[in-house]
Amino acid sequence: MWNLVEGVEDLSLYEALAKNSPRESAVWERHTADSVYLLGLIAANRVDEAAKFACDPAFRSQASGQIISGSTFKHLQRQGLGRQVLAFVQQLLIRDPSLPFWDDFIALSAQESHAETALVFLRETLSKPALSAPARREVQAHLYAALLGANEIDEGVRVIRELIEAGPLAGKLDAEAIADQAKKQFAQLGVSLSPEQMDSFRQRSFGYESDGRAALSRAWHQAGSAGPPA
Repeated sequence: MWNLVEGVEDLSLYEALAKNSPRESAVWERHTADSVYLLGLIAANRVDEAAKFACDPAFRSQASGQIISGSTFKHLQRQGLGRQVLAFVQQLLIRDPSLPFWDDFIALSAQESHAETALVFLRETLSKPALSAPARREVQAHLYAALLGANEIDEGVRVIRELIEAGPLAGKLDAEAIADQAKKQFAQLGVSLSPEQMDSFRQRSFGYESDGRAALSRAWHQAGSAGPPA
């Protein structure tokens, strides 16, 4: 019966089947149906329910839980579901800020013209007193990317320097990783940096330039743009 769940039009069928089928006895057809159901919830803009379903430990522990990934988000976005995917990812991060989806959230926000809203969300998340230490580190490690995406260049470079001075976080953050992420942010703003320009960015942003904005502005000019917004 689970193989009858094939798309968003089958959400009610899945829900009827799930009432009478314990997950403990699930077969591989159920796992496939789980994935279809999650995607259907997102497509139907039932993002709160989708996030709750996706955060269920039973779902995350099975193979179908692997569908929650950047490649899936991109696929849905290409189907015209960018707004729903962004809302879904934000709900995931509200439920668990330590989840590894901040890069996806920031990229989706920029692509859906919600970079400033994303920055507000990161700051609100960081302001929560009950935020766990792992979650706080995860959010802080992505704040600079949101700042660059929202064209807050000065503060973005300041945060980059603070992260470099503080050293790697759990082995995930170093100067090279930060430079690569900055390159992605430039790309989202329509600027492609050459390897030589990236070398210049690394040297000037990580301690060799007194004005971080000047370093980014120089790279922007070299790429043929009029420069970052004031």
